Amino acid sequence: MKAKRKEAELRQVQSQAHGLQMRLKYSQSDLEQTKTRHLSLNMQEKSKLESELANFSPRINDIKQIVQSRERDITQLRDRMNLVEDEVFFEFCKEIGVRNIREFEEEKVKRQNEIAKKRLEFETQKTRLAIQLDYEKNQLKEDQEKVMMWEQTEEHRQMKIIDETMAQLQDLKNQHLTKKGEVNDKNREMEDIRKKLGSANKELTQLQKEVTAIETKLEQKRSDRHNLLQACKMQDIKLPLKSGTMDDISQGEGGSHVEDSISSTKASSAVHAKEALIEIDYSNLNEDLKDTLSDDEIKAEMNTLQQRLNEQQSILQRISAPNMKAMEKLESVRDKFQETSDEFEAARKRAKKSKQAFEQIKKERFDRFNACFESVATNIDEIYKSLSRNSSAQAFLGPENPEEPYLDGINYNCVAPGKRFRPMDNLSGGEKTVAALALLFAIHSYKPAPFFVLDEIDAALDNTNIGKVANYIKDQSLQNFQAIVISLKEEFYTKADSLIGVFPEQGDCVITMSLQVDEVLYRKKSKFQDVMVFKSKTYGNVLVLDGVIQCTERDEFSYQEMIANLPLCCHPCPKKVLIIGGGDGGVLREVVKHPLVESVVQCEIDEDVINVSKKYLPGMAKGFFSPKLTLHVGDGFEFMKKNQDAFDIIITDSSDPVGPAESLFKESYYQLMKTALCDGGILCCQGECQWLHLELIKEMRTFCKTLFPVVDYAYCTIPTYPSGQIGFMLCSKNSKTSFREPLRELTRDEIESMSLKYYNPEIHRAAFVLPEFARKVLSEV
Repeated sequence: MKAKRKEAELRQVQSQAHGLQMRLKYSQSDLEQTKTRHLSLNMQEKSKLESELANFSPRINDIKQIVQSRERDITQLRDRMNLVEDEVFFEFCKEIGVRNIREFEEEKVKRQNEIAKKRLEFETQKTRLAIQLDYEKNQLKEDQEKVMMWEQTEEHRQMKIIDETMAQLQDLKNQHLTKKGEVNDKNREMEDIRKKLGSANKELTQLQKEVTAIETKLEQKRSDRHNLLQACKMQDIKLPLKSGTMDDISQGEGGSHVEDSISSTKASSAVHAKEALIEIDYSNLNEDLKDTLSDDEIKAEMNTLQQRLNEQQSILQRISAPNMKAMEKLESVRDKFQETSDEFEAARKRAKKSKQAFEQIKKERFDRFNACFESVATNIDEIYKSLSRNSSAQAFLGPENPEEPYLDGINYNCVAPGKRFRPMDNLSGGEKTVAALALLFAIHSYKPAPFFVLDEIDAALDNTNIGKVANYIKDQSLQNFQAIVISLKEEFYTKADSLIGVFPEQGDCVITMSLQVDEVLYRKKSKFQDVMVFKSKTYGNVLVLDGVIQCTERDEFSYQEMIANLPLCCHPCPKKVLIIGGGDGGVLREVVKHPLVESVVQCEIDEDVINVSKKYLPGMAKGFFSPKLTLHVGDGFEFMKKNQDAFDIIITDSSDPVGPAESLFKESYYQLMKTALCDGGILCCQGECQWLHLELIKEMRTFCKTLFPVVDYAYCTIPTYPSGQIGFMLCSKNSKTSFREPLRELTRDEIESMSLKYYNPEIHRAAFVLPEFARKVLSEV
């Protein structure tokens, strides 16, 4: 097989060689013919040219002679001209220090040539640098696009993580609410049971009180009966008895000492039980005395009988008769004396025991008070120094009564930093406040409470002392205690870990906004307003102007996308856009995304806001690097006066109508914007909140209707704005404009490429659907 294949290849090569030989033969033949033909022609042309050259030689000699003659004439004329020029320019040449005017002109030409050469070099260098600049710009643009793409990807990833975390948080909240509901149900059941138990306890207590009262009366009656029986026995009065004997009557302590101790109580119970066996025979008693009488009647009757008895005893005493039972009474009196002595000894022991208990309590009271006092007195000086931020400050405590300090006052004196000693009454209000706080914190250091609630403790302090107190509380809150401070001073609350702001808005309402502060990143007073940026726990970096939140990294996109796309999607061809305000860059970022926008002019009066946004809000400040942007730092009013009929869209991104933004809500401003709009132009302005500023919105809508044929109001939701909503006032110079239906609907691909998170055509239409209370008020205009 290989041999056959080689033979076929050999035949093919031989065929190609034969073809090449034929072509070579034909080429050689053609070459010979060409040489013969062209050579004869070239020889003929050469002969012709040589004959013509022989004819031209005399003519050339004649022309050379003519030229030489004319050159001599020119030389003579030039010499004469030089003489004339030397005479004419003699004074000029003498002044400038040259021999003649020709030398000056030669120098001038030389310089011009050098200048031209340098200019050419500079132009070349300029062109090279321009090319290099364009290349660098393109590289920068590509890098920015890559960075923007990475930021968008990272932002999507972070938002996805945030959404997942928020979903988990919501699940936990739902679980918490469910458990809380169950706990509340159990608490209500327990409260009902507690109420029933309380009622039962009250009834039981009342019954116990009644039983105790009855037992007390019964015990008193028993004691009275015992005393009577004992008196009868001591006086040897024979009582008619049905059961028992007089010997069963005890000679122990009377009823007044029954409750002295547990043993005496048991003894008295045994005595009463024994005496209960004694039953008196009342058969010989008169019938009228047997009737049931009240206690008062019985006592009255006893007093009567006692009086009669005393009279009889008086009669007996007057009778001089020997007492046959004197010895028996003597023994009885001795026994009574012994009992009285025992009772006195027991009382003396009880008094001693009571005195010892009192002294022990007094000592414990002194020890407890002194422990607290010593701790406070020891720490107060150091605390006062820390509060004052000055080691020369002094504070000391001293009791008025050292033996029993709790019975009298405590002297508290301070020596303010850099001052001599003065009584507390002579200190200034701020010094008294710092001294009082030092005492408060010193008392707290003894047995710390979980947290403080301090209400406007900085009211009497200047900015320096406010800073000192705030720093001390912040330092202590890291280790020793927590503090809830109510303050109206910015110097104080900017140092807080978290803020709960309660601030008034126009209208009859109060707004509360709470954001936990991680770190204050920037705070400075610009030419126009107070600018602050802080990092929050959950909303990222937050921009605050004059104490009011303007935007947060987490939710700013809803406002920015709506105020930009509502007007842009209602204009047929929005090529030129003007933005008034919006120094944070959010609106600009959304405007330059729009595919039809060719150029954007932004007027921002406060340059500090722009710089702060670029540094601390880079996600919002992307638009400042767009080639579509022309940034004008200055007054938007003056800019619009100089640029009439210049813009297709005007967007005003302002803060609330106070401070620098107050003039942006007046009719004159809308009139000025109208003159700056092209025919058919549209404007969109921040329109406040329908829940808080409905009357202001109605007023704005009223004067806008006098200026524009089409006026409408829309709104969007944004969590960190007061009431969670913000509105937009839209006006058009084109009577055919319909804001409620977007003229140009963004496709899903466009929404994705523009990285929109809030705006879409459905949201556009829904933004104009107002709650009934607002619709009724605004429909009256």
